[in-house]
Amino acid sequence: MLELYSMRWAIEVYFKEAKQHLGFLKEQSNHYAAYIASIHLTAVRFCLLVIAKQTLGATNLAQVRQTLVTVRTFILQANSGKFFVP
Repeated sequence: MLELYSMRWAIEVYFKEAKQHLGFLKEQSNHYAAYIASIHLTAVRFCLLVIAKQTLGATNLAQVRQTLVTVRTFILQANSGKFFVP
């Protein structure tokens, strides 16, 4: 029973993190297709963060996110906001 709960806990943590940090279900649409797209885009964002974590040798995903935000800010400042980096 405890093993089952621990597997469920990992899923709960993933959804909490996805909602807070990866924009899960934050689209301004009530269409089913928008929900499906949100699920897939969130999974892609998560996979990209995991790949960046492995590449950078970071200890956690929060560290990777902070590094990417810092790089984005630097690029925007260097280019005086002439282009948008999502």
